Amino acid sequence: MARRRAGVRRLMDMLTRMLFMAAANRKEVTYIGTGAPATSDGTATSVGLPAGIQVNDILLLSISSSNTTVDTDGTVSTPAGWSIVANSPQSIQAGSAGCRLSVFWRRATGSDTAPSVSSVGHLAASISAFRGCPTTGNPWDTTAGDTVLSSSTVTMPSVTTTKDKCMVVLVVANTLSGTSGITSGYTNANLTGLAELADVQTNLGGGGGVAIAAGVMLLAGATGTTSATVTGGNRQGRLTISLQPG
Repeated sequence: MARRRAGVRRLMDMLTRMLFMAAANRKEVTYIGTGAPATSDGTATSVGLPAGIQVNDILLLSISSSNTTVDTDGTVSTPAGWSIVANSPQSIQAGSAGCRLSVFWRRATGSDTAPSVSSVGHLAASISAFRGCPTTGNPWDTTAGDTVLSSSTVTMPSVTTTKDKCMVVLVVANTLSGTSGITSGYTNANLTGLAELADVQTNLGGGGGVAIAAGVMLLAGATGTTSATVTGGNRQGRLTISLQPG
């Protein structure tokens, strides 16, 4: 009986070591870069690809567009070769100051070209690249989105990751007019290396913008909310994307 218990303990110890080794060796998703942003009054425009992308890198195309009774609904058609991210778009309509956040994704093939996008009213767009996700299937572990009618604070929705070392990408669209970035001060103690990747504003087509930040969730679990500030109360569409390691 004692030998049997000792054998069970050895087996449990071996399994525990294997689990820790698997977690330690799991690839971490890394940020590669962000391309040149694009803004317009809704007319077709090309969004720059990040430099240095490689085959199987994940590209995220984040777009802020109008969503008003004046500018129809600001729908952005899916560019050829791209797919919509789960829980996107996020849109809120309120007279002449609504906005829509659309996020698309693509797995780099080595022959990627800058996508052309268009809408009605304002358009602000940016592409960021990430490496280390699975090479097949959807690259995200989980996503969550929401909207707010008016706020000068950004409070990103929380997600619960099921894998260690996920890259949590935070995207927010706004309805403020301007030509320089207005979102700053991202905070979330659960995300390592949290930093802003892009902050694109336009005064064209009524004005609006999109901001992107990201940080690593080292251990699986609830990310909690990420907070930031914007320079003025505005309508927001928000999306949190947890990119899983491959």
